[in-house]
Amino acid sequence: DIPVEYDLEAVHQMHTDCGVAEEDLPISVKFLPSKDGETCSMIARYTDDDVLQRVLIRMSGKTLLTRTGRTKTIGMTKARPAKWMVSAGLAKEEPEHAVTTKVIMSNLPRESTPADVLQLHKDCGLALEDMPFVVVHDPKFFTDETCLATLRYATLTSAQRAMEKLIGAMVGTRSGKQLRVGLKIADDETANIGQTQEELAEGQVLEGLLECWNADRLYGFIRAAGHEFFAHKREFRGAWSDDDIVPGSTIAFQAHYLPDRSKWEARNCEVVSVPEALRSLESAFQQEHQEHTPHAPAPSFEKVPGLDYFCEVWELGQATVAWLSRLHPDVQQAVVDEYDDSTRLDPPAVKEDFVLLKPVNNMFVAGLPTDFSQAALIELFSRFGTVERSKLLPPGLTAFVQMQSVEEATIAVEDLNLQTPEGMPGPLVVRYAPPPDNKTKPEEMVPSARTLFGTVKTWNPFTLQGFIAVNGTGPELPVTSGSFVDSPQLAIGSPVLFKARWSEELQRHMVLSCIGDPNGVRMRLAACAGKGRAVREFARDVQ
Repeated sequence: DIPVEYDLEAVHQMHTDCGVAEEDLPISVKFLPSKDGETCSMIARYTDDDVLQRVLIRMSGKTLLTRTGRTKTIGMTKARPAKWMVSAGLAKEEPEHAVTTKVIMSNLPRESTPADVLQLHKDCGLALEDMPFVVVHDPKFFTDETCLATLRYATLTSAQRAMEKLIGAMVGTRSGKQLRVGLKIADDETANIGQTQEELAEGQVLEGLLECWNADRLYGFIRAAGHEFFAHKREFRGAWSDDDIVPGSTIAFQAHYLPDRSKWEARNCEVVSVPEALRSLESAFQQEHQEHTPHAPAPSFEKVPGLDYFCEVWELGQATVAWLSRLHPDVQQAVVDEYDDSTRLDPPAVKEDFVLLKPVNNMFVAGLPTDFSQAALIELFSRFGTVERSKLLPPGLTAFVQMQSVEEATIAVEDLNLQTPEGMPGPLVVRYAPPPDNKTKPEEMVPSARTLFGTVKTWNPFTLQGFIAVNGTGPELPVTSGSFVDSPQLAIGSPVLFKARWSEELQRHMVLSCIGDPNGVRMRLAACAGKGRAVREFARDVQ
């Protein structure tokens, strides 16, 4: 789909406009005959495969305008080597491409670009020849946060390899919702190649692979016995939250035929197993397939006399002590002078409305700007201690950060959650991210009548009803507008503080009261953070 009037200079300019570096421009171009008189294909030669991969990520999915005003989407794939190269031993002979295979990717954040999709392939370890050469968003399936994308692969084998690597890969939406991408081959006949299509009986118990799952509309598709089965969340037993249902899982279910639709449906579904890679937070970090080197914080200054005594008197944690030691001596002295022993108060007693948090050294971050880099993420959190590992989730609006200690993560959450750091367009949501394989029972995550932190998972502005996820990841509890003690403007991902109790009658937890105003939530969390946060806030003001 290259305009026929393009020459080498125009091709170079097209690359530059897509952000390709000068050293990565093609060294030669061959234009192929046009079939419609307006556009043509071309073969471009690059220095090596690494350059080709960088160019492919930059350019695939970009649009061009032809001389008649038609919009065309650039498609790129690695070409087979020329026969003379194979004869000369410069390249291996590759089989001719069979009919291309179309794959539907679900749970893709709607801000994702084709470059983000290709980068996700690269992060998950896909080889260049297995990259899709066309990525198109389907506007019919856009929701507030997610969309579907159509990916076209050169061969069925490439599509299958991509599905094996990508199903269940973690992405993050703008509101902070963590999703797992799903992939399914668009054509049932192609998807069943190599499978035997069995005769099924009504009510037959089967096990199959959950190929994709729409987290917004709460349905997906299971493939088993050579058939595709529609599955809705209401048919899943024992699933406390959407996070329990992830693409790539093995599902046991009963087959039910819908004669009016000529389709099979899955009923009485149960998650049998989740792929090992999805069982822990490690999967988010492992998507990059590379070693991670801890990033140490800035070096410490020499402590001013009396700082150690001051920290001991005020019973400050080691992470805050280390944080203070990285400040200029003049700031350290100002803190010591301000908080002399005459102002020390006895620690407050734990009150009933004290927000109950369970700190861990892993954090989930939401609300990042679209152009936020990995280096900027590390710089932001290195001020609190050593960043063991960090990972921006595609398309770069959310991230996981792992600190060296729980104390370092604690002060990062206390100082950044619902705050707007310098240069940020809005407040961040920074919360603890316990690994999904932790042994805490769901009912133990909701102690009765204690104030808990959560985020809005779903909210219907018309019925004024929705669900709150405990700490953003835990069990989902139903909530209505009548539970709120204020009048917030809620959206998916909004932080809330709430109390709940177990209802024997309904056999589920019920939200008793809820605070949804961001200022109210921020002030309550700040009041619970203790002396360490007050000292750090004063030090920042001095700086």
